[in-house]
Amino acid sequence: MLQVAVDSLESAVRKQPANSRTQVNVTIRCRGGDDFLYSEFEMITMLRDVKYFKEMDVDGFVFGALTENLDIDEHKAMKVLAIASPKNVTFSRAFDHKMLQVAVDSLESAVRKQPANSRTQVNVTIRCRGGDDFLYSEFEMITMLRDVKYFKEMDVDGFVFGALTENLDIDEHKAMKVLAIASPKNVTFSRAFDHVREYKKTANILVGLGFHRVHTAGLRENVNQPGAIKNLSFLATRYNSSELSIMPGGGVSPDNVGCFINMGCNIIHSTCRSAMQLPKTERLFSLGVTDSSSVYLADVEVVKELKESIFQAVQERDKDIDEVDYQ
Repeated sequence: MLQVAVDSLESAVRKQPANSRTQVNVTIRCRGGDDFLYSEFEMITMLRDVKYFKEMDVDGFVFGALTENLDIDEHKAMKVLAIASPKNVTFSRAFDHKMLQVAVDSLESAVRKQPANSRTQVNVTIRCRGGDDFLYSEFEMITMLRDVKYFKEMDVDGFVFGALTENLDIDEHKAMKVLAIASPKNVTFSRAFDHVREYKKTANILVGLGFHRVHTAGLRENVNQPGAIKNLSFLATRYNSSELSIMPGGGVSPDNVGCFINMGCNIIHSTCRSAMQLPKTERLFSLGVTDSSSVYLADVEVVKELKESIFQAVQERDKDIDEVDYQ
């Protein structure tokens, strides 16, 4: 159950035990870089490579292509699958770019999490104030709808929004206003979902309204509390499809992320943050704001660790694909 990556004939000979037959899966890439955005000319080269190695009777291929919005480029993927058939094709680590959503609340956090020469998908959370009531007045809605229009003109990838009624039901009227202005951008329903009384009924309503994804800790304060995993498992099993994607968030860490991958969740939310100490300065008096000795910023090392845990979990889940058959 081991797949060893080789990039030269010498490496292949070294890894091959005597009198054995090793399964050969060829990675189809025409250049370096981690954008996985390929032009039509690059696709011509790669499709030719697929045809060539298929004629050599390799066991399978590894390929991945993304769009500028970090979605799978289904058109290019289908071209590779068509030529490779009936050989198996493994989707490459381009998949990692779709698996993790990192929350940032400052420019510095955004810069810290952004790898050099990469394009990160941007989803803007629409909230005009703090608090976890998600009860918004008409004046607050005016502000937020203006924000949606503004960021849509900036061509962000999508939005995150949630509104509730006093009875802890979805405020469908306010939600529809946001969805209408945001269209055709995708909208994720926020963790306001974790406050609703009837989450199964609510999930159906989200599908009907046209929400693309829901951010949830399984109806709990965080995913580590009793009952959270059970609720998330139900949601992932019932709704995790093209209709409504389930995005676990709130307490997700490298230690527990494998649980959500095994449920079938295709995207994970995490702050991936650590505390940065603020300079200590002497002042004559307080200005009435909350004193703090530190602020939280996205930590690139935490991002790397979580991404690696996600990749390992995906590999373990799909280990029936990634194998070496010694005979």
